[in-house]
Amino acid sequence: LGARGGTTARPGRDASKMRSRALVGLLIAATHALPKPRRSPAALRRGGSAVAEASPAAVAPQNPLPNVNETATAHAWTTAEALKKLRADPEAGLAPDEVERRKAVFGDNVLVGAARKTKWAMLLDQFDDRLVQILVGVAAVSGALGVLDAHDATAWVDPVVICLILASNAAVGVWQEASADGALDALKKLQPDRCCARRGGAWDGEVAAADLVPGDVVYLRVGDKVPADCRLLQLRTSAFATDEAALTGESVTSSKKVEVLRDPALALAERQNTAFAGTVVTRGQATGVVAATGMSTQIGRIQAGVDAAAADKEKTPLAKKLDEFGHQLTNIIGAVCAATFCAAAPRFGSPIFGGNKLRGAMHYAKGAVALGVAAIPEGLPAVITLCLSLGTRRMARRRVVVRRLPSVETLGCTSVICSDKTGTLTTNAMTAVALLLPDGGGGVREIKVEGKSYDPTDGGLFGEAPGLVDRDAAALKSAAVCAFCNDAQLAKDPETGGFVRVGEPTEAALRVLAEKLGAPKALEADCADLDDASAWQRAAVCWRSAAARTATLEFDRGRKSMSVVCSDKTLYVKGAPDSIIARCATIRDPSTGKAVPLDDDTRKRVTLKVNELARRPLRCLAFATRGSLPSVVEGYAPGDSLPKALDGAEAHEALESDLCLEGVAGIRDPPRPEAKVAIAKCRAAGVRVFMITGDSRETAVAIGEELGILEAGRGGDRAWEGAAFFADESEAGEATRAALLAPEAGDGVFCRTAPADKQRIIKLLADAHGDVTAMTGDGVND
Repeated sequence: LGARGGTTARPGRDASKMRSRALVGLLIAATHALPKPRRSPAALRRGGSAVAEASPAAVAPQNPLPNVNETATAHAWTTAEALKKLRADPEAGLAPDEVERRKAVFGDNVLVGAARKTKWAMLLDQFDDRLVQILVGVAAVSGALGVLDAHDATAWVDPVVICLILASNAAVGVWQEASADGALDALKKLQPDRCCARRGGAWDGEVAAADLVPGDVVYLRVGDKVPADCRLLQLRTSAFATDEAALTGESVTSSKKVEVLRDPALALAERQNTAFAGTVVTRGQATGVVAATGMSTQIGRIQAGVDAAAADKEKTPLAKKLDEFGHQLTNIIGAVCAATFCAAAPRFGSPIFGGNKLRGAMHYAKGAVALGVAAIPEGLPAVITLCLSLGTRRMARRRVVVRRLPSVETLGCTSVICSDKTGTLTTNAMTAVALLLPDGGGGVREIKVEGKSYDPTDGGLFGEAPGLVDRDAAALKSAAVCAFCNDAQLAKDPETGGFVRVGEPTEAALRVLAEKLGAPKALEADCADLDDASAWQRAAVCWRSAAARTATLEFDRGRKSMSVVCSDKTLYVKGAPDSIIARCATIRDPSTGKAVPLDDDTRKRVTLKVNELARRPLRCLAFATRGSLPSVVEGYAPGDSLPKALDGAEAHEALESDLCLEGVAGIRDPPRPEAKVAIAKCRAAGVRVFMITGDSRETAVAIGEELGILEAGRGGDRAWEGAAFFADESEAGEATRAALLAPEAGDGVFCRTAPADKQRIIKLLADAHGDVTAMTGDGVND
């Protein structure tokens, strides 16, 4: 399996043929329907010779493919049931004619958005305002009277000025709305252009993602974007994980398995046997059968929600006030003009009109209209537009794009802000914030690690002088574990200059920690490549030159650890603290560097400290090493036949025994430094804040308390899980929910929420309490 986009072929494809194939362009607009009725054998025979020559058994009616509602619960199918329902063959894949038949039923695997507004539609929307409509009417009447009174040169002044005001108001509104409409484009960026699928008995690495249909068997590996919702069939490696932050809000990757999950109502974050479209594979390789494509995928359902939210437009507070003002003005001016005209009725036949009552009536009608024009503040729309435009310019300087002008004023009326957590209130960059090292006295000491991003130069080890790895043997070994037990890479984004990760978020955090710990001076002195290394990758270059990985023992759920054998004849291990500490026989003495026995008292003190980190809550990873390895393992080199000591889960567990404990790291997605200040300002301004996240309850409550959304120590009272919050659909349940979200109840936190839950929460705030709610987040559903 070669690198995507290079000259290396996928399984079953030679490189030259792969290079010669052209990419099939993404097809737009396809409606998703339920499976078509089965055609008669005669109709099938008309469709192709292969069917015509088939035996009667071959053309027997088949069970229809599952519909949208059925594939939404594909996680509740066994692998055999999934293959049977989707009529899929993991060895042969789908034949080309079958692919075309299914595409005719399900359409292309693309997201289809609502038709974009034309400029004419946007222009007409600018006149959906009572005051503007009054001005249009006045301009029309003034123009008609100007035609009748052609000898008066000033008769056209009023209609021309009013029309110019209306035209400028409409032009600004159309420009603002057209410049910020990109929700569908953001969603489409989550979809890959091509993928690796089983077609005609062979793997094809150049299948256009838009051509996938339910029943296709796809191959997924590290770095791939999942092209459709897939029920996993087989893990090709011992571990397989995807990054679902854009879909579920989880700040850590989701480990996958193939076993069936019988609860059809499981939350997306708990569907561990399904890979969702738009998510990214961060670990391992696997095969899966496509269960849903296009708008039937979970990301497609988000797109449908985006379209529904865009269509469900409510007038802003300013628009409502202007409409009310317009109604009152219409009634008052209409009454005054009518009264003026009626009061002049006895003078219609005045001698100055030559006794012509029609001429007199027109004269006084013009007077009444002129009075109405004088009373209407025709400059008000222009002044409002100008003020809002100035507001959008001020917002633009703060990197805020405003699509509709009245939205600026609506921000001033906001009473509730609902915010996503991952990437909005937090940095969405898993960061090591604590490091436990043996203290040499039967316990461990905690070192605070500074920094809130993947930038290795952002912060350091608080209270520690440079060169810790030269003074502390446990710190040296911990740094080595972080460097060697790691497949993640750091890189600089050429556009933003910021640091990004490639691989698991937790491994990227350990890569940053290794850089902050640094490499020992002796290793730096022997490293020939150090002169060409940037400041943020010096440790990685040094450790790479010190030893090479000869074997990798992949992560396994049973032993909850992974390890590597290096050319320095050492096994480096990282994993869950409870699993690692249980297999450790010794602990590193920081001053002498020797491995000393790990007695029960020391083990208990270490465990208590680890539990304290977990309650913050931090994700903890323990580091350990083993220096005395079997000779067949020490002599093993890549390319040799695999020895029994490295083959299989039991062998891996046996090798990862009699370990020496080196340290424990505490990792989390840290809050943004400015978020707590912003929330305090909101509270001072009378604006309530609700955090809505797909993350776990423990993590959400801890972040909520740290940011000041929840009261410290009592945060659990104002934290709810999305499914449980909406479980009671009765009127009593609705009343209870309304009471929980009442203004006097204060702020709150929602966890384990699906994108649809966010819409329900905001609608409940508006309907029950009349709140004007702002939603902020970095996800497309936000």
